[in-house]
Amino acid sequence: MTENATRRRRLLWWGIGYLIVVCLVWGLELKVAERWWFTTLLTYLPQQPALLPGVVLLPWALARRAWPAAGVTAGAMLIALFALLGCNVPRFDALDARGYPLRVVTYNVAQGEFGVQKALAAVRRENPDVVVLQETNSRRWPGTTQPALLAAFPGYQTAPGGEVAVFSRYPILVQRSHPVPRTSRAVLEVVLNVHGQRVTIFDTHFSTATNSHEASRHLDFPHPVYLRHTAAVRAAEAAQILDLTAHCPTPLLVAGDFNTPPRGRIYRTLATHLHDVFRTVGWGCGGTFPARLPLLRIDYGFARGLTPLHARVLNLRGSDHRPVEMDLLLEAPWMD
Repeated sequence: MTENATRRRRLLWWGIGYLIVVCLVWGLELKVAERWWFTTLLTYLPQQPALLPGVVLLPWALARRAWPAAGVTAGAMLIALFALLGCNVPRFDALDARGYPLRVVTYNVAQGEFGVQKALAAVRRENPDVVVLQETNSRRWPGTTQPALLAAFPGYQTAPGGEVAVFSRYPILVQRSHPVPRTSRAVLEVVLNVHGQRVTIFDTHFSTATNSHEASRHLDFPHPVYLRHTAAVRAAEAAQILDLTAHCPTPLLVAGDFNTPPRGRIYRTLATHLHDVFRTVGWGCGGTFPARLPLLRIDYGFARGLTPLHARVLNLRGSDHRPVEMDLLLEAPWMD
């Protein structure tokens, strides 16, 4: 066997090993995920490192003309890109649908600590019909909506609900706050009158996934215990959302900061019963956090009874999150 043939075979085995590892990680995140503290951590970490072996192996295999190795490596990279990173190609075309357009922006404003005023002005220029905000309460004035938020959306009706708030151009008919068990948070439910039809918006902010700052505040929690605890709380929050939406008779959108990546059992629970708007009509990975280098998609809109038309992440940095803009259609069957 020649030296080149030996190198090609070695590259093939490395490519196969890479493929096996990617598939193993995918399987653990798909089937186990939040059931075990280690796979919870694995699922919630940024997945971009899964591409790094392929970035090295694929050019090497191509340079050596090791075509089988290049094919296996490329396959592993595609699995990492779409299954682990959640890269998306829209699969739904609603151009023929008729009805009333509804533009919604959801944004975690991080209590205004990052100078959110310019970002809010940019959001306002997007001409949204509804703005769904999280972390609107100021640490300086607990329990209040910051004056900057109120000033940013003149002419909008406001429904504050603790740290969450909804701003709407359409009349607000009903406002309810649903306390989230085991937390100090609440889901804000707002019913709007959109051209004579009722549309319900749920504004939610799931409990935070683990990070070094949060972990330092829970020194009495060993990391496995803390990870199990936070996963259990988020699972309960997802169950509450499904219960609220199951009893909702109107078209609806659940929007907010879910602190949950687009993989794992909690995300699948939500996406099975509701339509992830970005997954339906968005392009790319849709990263929203952290704003300076968005490696994770944790801000969403989940719809039912509203047809997704378009979704994108706005490139704004007035917070540690980036806002998500969604164009939806409230169908009106009687329209010609």
